Amino acid sequence: MIKSKAPVTTAEYGDRYTLIGPLNRASVCHSFARHTMHTLISLQAAVEVEPLTPTNPELAQTISAMKARGIEMVYGRWLIEGAPRILLIDTKTGYRWLDEWKTDLWNTAGIPTPHGDDETNEAVVFGYLVAWFLGEVLNLLHQMRSVLTGCSLYLTSEGRLS
Repeated sequence: MIKSKAPVTTAEYGDRYTLIGPLNRASVCHSFARHTMHTLISLQAAVEVEPLTPTNPELAQTISAMKARGIEMVYGRWLIEGAPRILLIDTKTGYRWLDEWKTDLWNTAGIPTPHGDDETNEAVVFGYLVAWFLGEVLNLLHQMRSVLTGCSLYLTSEGRLS
């Protein structure tokens, strides 16, 4: 669904359109071109991303701040038609806050999260990392601009509760 909308949405919004997803480190591959190594990050569906440096200062500052707190992420261009920007967040680097976030989810929304459920844990961590990221960006923007989010997967639902 995202692949079919990416060309039109990217044409409309350009580099202001950024997709956010979980990083799957298990499928990193390397390719060489003109004696320069380019890292291509592959998602589960064999999707490749060309890493880029963000040109938006708020985006770059947020990525830097989160990396300084130990959250690993890759920003780049998703190599599909339309080549939208994408931010892939390594959820494994956020698991140190899992218990705190699960408690917050229970206290604020009454949503239980079973202990030891990997899929639930991944959804909680990814959702809260997205909420953290969006909160940092909005703080830097000082309400100068609107940020529109659309969540198409259950993994981002926690990010919208915050």
